[in-house]
Amino acid sequence: MATITPGTAATIRATTAEKQLFHCLLLLQELETSTLYNPTRKDYVQTSFNDNAATFNANFSIPCEPALGTDGKPTFVGSNYLIGYSFNPGTTLGSFKSTSLPAYLVEVLFYCQILESDTATNPNNKNFLTANYDSDRKIFTGNVTLPYTKTIEQTGDVTISIPEYLTTLS
Repeated sequence: MATITPGTAATIRATTAEKQLFHCLLLLQELETSTLYNPTRKDYVQTSFNDNAATFNANFSIPCEPALGTDGKPTFVGSNYLIGYSFNPGTTLGSFKSTSLPAYLVEVLFYCQILESDTATNPNNKNFLTANYDSDRKIFTGNVTLPYTKTIEQTGDVTISIPEYLTTLS
């Protein structure tokens, strides 16, 4: 499993990369429907569940700002388009450091894509994530298709779980 250290009291507290990704996508999709946090109704993330195939699907097109790091390396950061939403990466930072949900999602997506492209961290060669950065349009686009398992409790509550397929190098 690709173990993640969530920040202390972070908004996203999952301890695996796959579950961090799932939580980020669902939360951002939910916040995009809010007129309080997204008054201009920007729709950069679309999610759906296919119960027949037991897959969670997401398409994204996150606006990003390019930059050069202090070490001179090129980078890009997801732009925060949510108004007044208080995202917390943790009072003590964990594996991911971004301070807005769109930037955090870009960080998690990029991390998962790095792990997916390496047979040492993706031994079954699964390709559930594709992403590209267009520097002319300043946008990070792609899609995610994750398998899931669904449990229906006797109370009627439904639990969705994302299985792990990535590992971290020790």
